[in-house]
Amino acid sequence: MIFSIKFIKIGRIKSPIYQYHPVKMSNILLYSLSQPCIQATVEKRPSKSIKSPYCADIQLQEENLQTIAHAPSLGCSGLVEAGSTVFCEKRQGDTSKTTHAIHGVEVYGGVRIGVNPIFANKIVQAILQKGFLEEWKDITHIQPEAKIEDSRIDFCVTRANGTKAWVEVKNVPLAAYVNVPTKDYRGICVVEDQNKIHQKIAVFPDGFRKKKEDMISPRAAKHLECLQRRVVAGDEAYCVYLTQRADVKEFQPSMCDPQYRYAFLKARANGVQIRCYSVEWDENFQHVSFVKSVPVVVSSSNP
Repeated sequence: MIFSIKFIKIGRIKSPIYQYHPVKMSNILLYSLSQPCIQATVEKRPSKSIKSPYCADIQLQEENLQTIAHAPSLGCSGLVEAGSTVFCEKRQGDTSKTTHAIHGVEVYGGVRIGVNPIFANKIVQAILQKGFLEEWKDITHIQPEAKIEDSRIDFCVTRANGTKAWVEVKNVPLAAYVNVPTKDYRGICVVEDQNKIHQKIAVFPDGFRKKKEDMISPRAAKHLECLQRRVVAGDEAYCVYLTQRADVKEFQPSMCDPQYRYAFLKARANGVQIRCYSVEWDENFQHVSFVKSVPVVVSSSNP
């Protein structure tokens, strides 16, 4: 795929604006669980009996049974908290202290959000394998967890002409109506507008940090640096932001982490291709399908 590129000056970085037109292509099945998930209500996180933030007390809605579930990503940007309606899968075996794993959450308007980052790589791998997007049609080999330097990049793919493309995947569960330098996006989304439910901005990163000036995810920034070096070496490099929700209109690097935002702009300017894909889980949270390719927008202020 050929892109027309121009540069604009943002601070001290020249950031390329790719004339890339997102496509909407619904109902392409990407991944399925072996059975439908079970709906539950989060009663407390961390659990009363297991104080880890990765464990939550839940009430299974159909069975009227209280149990403990694994809660991924430290509550996933505040989406998995007391009172949340979540989708759980029963865990196999009896070695774990938790009986279920939380994979998704339902928020205002019936929007379902995949909060388990383990599925992000599986879903993107399916996108690469199926080749329904123009830029992935000529993939002949996919190597997961490809080791390069002192890092591992999620995928190294080989094209029909022998060239390599390195693909790093980031799960993006959080979206808000504005992208502002604050950690509390939940406060911005308290009042929902029925007419604007599908007009949110997907943002990354979001998470805990000890100090306000700390970077939220140094590891994510390190991956961007590694991808830039692959471009210098003559390969293609992509950072794919996957949002497991269908209510977003665009993606932006989060304003609440200026350091990562700078690293993002630098990588983009140095030839790393940025993509954002939206997928949606069905009402039983068993099957996930492709929704659209989401525009990547970078500006000094919100549109």
